[in-house]
Amino acid sequence: MDSVYKKYLINSLTPECIFFDNELNILHINGNIEYYLNSKAETPLNLESIFSQQIITIIRNYIESQSKNSIGDCKTKIFDYNNSLIHLSKTNLIDLTTFLLTFYKLDLGNNTNSISPKYSFDTTELYEKPQISTNNNIFNLIEDLLHQNKNFESRITNLTAQLKSAQTLNQNANSINNDLYNLLNYTEIAIIFLDKNLNIRLFSESIKKHFLIDKTDIGTPFLKISQKFPNRSKKDFNKIIKKVISSHKPIELEVVFPGRKTYLKRIIPYWTFENTLDGVIISYVDISKTKDLQNDLQLILDHLPGLVFYKDGKNNLIKVNEMLAKEHNTTKNRLEGKSCFDLYPKELAQAYLKDDLEIIKSGKSKLNIIEPWVTPQGRKWINTNKILIKDNNVHKILGVSIDITELIQIEEDLRSSEKRLMDIAKSTSDWFWEVDKTGVYTYCSSGVKNVLGYYPNEVLGKSPLEFMPKDEANRIGEIFKGHLLSKKPIKNLINYNLTKDGTLICLLTNGVPILDNKNNLIGFRGADKDITSQINAEDELKKTLKQLESSNN
Repeated sequence: MDSVYKKYLINSLTPECIFFDNELNILHINGNIEYYLNSKAETPLNLESIFSQQIITIIRNYIESQSKNSIGDCKTKIFDYNNSLIHLSKTNLIDLTTFLLTFYKLDLGNNTNSISPKYSFDTTELYEKPQISTNNNIFNLIEDLLHQNKNFESRITNLTAQLKSAQTLNQNANSINNDLYNLLNYTEIAIIFLDKNLNIRLFSESIKKHFLIDKTDIGTPFLKISQKFPNRSKKDFNKIIKKVISSHKPIELEVVFPGRKTYLKRIIPYWTFENTLDGVIISYVDISKTKDLQNDLQLILDHLPGLVFYKDGKNNLIKVNEMLAKEHNTTKNRLEGKSCFDLYPKELAQAYLKDDLEIIKSGKSKLNIIEPWVTPQGRKWINTNKILIKDNNVHKILGVSIDITELIQIEEDLRSSEKRLMDIAKSTSDWFWEVDKTGVYTYCSSGVKNVLGYYPNEVLGKSPLEFMPKDEANRIGEIFKGHLLSKKPIKNLINYNLTKDGTLICLLTNGVPILDNKNNLIGFRGADKDITSQINAEDELKKTLKQLESSNN
């Protein structure tokens, strides 16, 4: 080690230390000072009793010059006086007014005689007493001190990092506190926090709408606070809160206050970051507008001329309208929540569920489902339309059914009447037809094949006059024009037609006009009957009668 570096170590680091305040009163000293003092002190000492006036002046001047330094600002100055090295620095190891004086002497010589031998010090409180140095091991001691200094620096670095971490946590905590302050003071939701003993911990300003409460009530048992609009007894309320605490599950209640104000009251468990239950949170959310809309919607549904239901994906009724409840001879509240398997025969309930599951799977509505329906009044028929509703990823079915029992009966009666009419018509006519207002066939029954020898598609789009001899067509054409103008029925009109093979036949035609809702003529609908054999028989009869008359004369 070169001489310059040795001198720097000797001048900068030494084991002899004295701690004193700005009045120069000694607070504590290093044990090695006894090497210079050689006795024990019985009373507190002052630096003036140890150092010469010149050194005291230097120290006072330095204290005065450094008195304006900020906290934690450390400055060092080296003084050389009478071959003694004095190292002075400001420190916060003890307090802001404490300074450290260190000195070292390679060869004390007779200088120790100038120090009063009656002073000595016990220094075991702050530092370990280092081994007494000699001229032979002084550099080893200095290197030990350098190592201790590095350890101190490392500890200070760690403490600084911990301080920064604590400051960050404190900033985060302040931010959370600010968020909570704004939430509690400016939200319209009424919130109150209770500890596990049901004492008030915290509350929002909006809670004052419901309870007579102020900041002085923090720490007060919640059940002692008076409600402005009580709707439940305190005993019931206490039971609900304890149920939330024991079950760890939230509870929701609808609360109606005077003035038709409706609130959704939620009581939920309060959990710490360590996942420990530490109380409950009670909140009141004003749902009056939502409730009014629901009531209006229910009012509309109750007055619809149909059966309205709202089901989950398991065939359970969630919501129904008044008409559906009446059909089951019960109320809406009693019907809601029931399963279709409890209300209808098994095969019907399974059919209803099958339709629901198909809708859920496909995501498509199902319309005009004609299906049977059983009620206490008996078996009926309904026309049902079902659509899929997604509520928070939960599939539900909204359905509207119309009772078509009477319509089904009317259709059955109509079909029966049509069949009877058809049977009668067949017995009196050979084929049926319809023509438009221009006299062109728009419909022709299959009976035309037996009469004229044509298939219906060979007749459609043609006029009846096209199947008559020319003279007959002119005669019938004039008659038909008169019916077009008068809109009167055609009754027992005898006309002659040619069959596909050219045979002349005689038909008896009857028809009625087809009118729209404005009484405009659309066409005629009627039937023809082949009366050729009857006409021939009549002709033969007339001929015979004529011959008889001639023979009698």
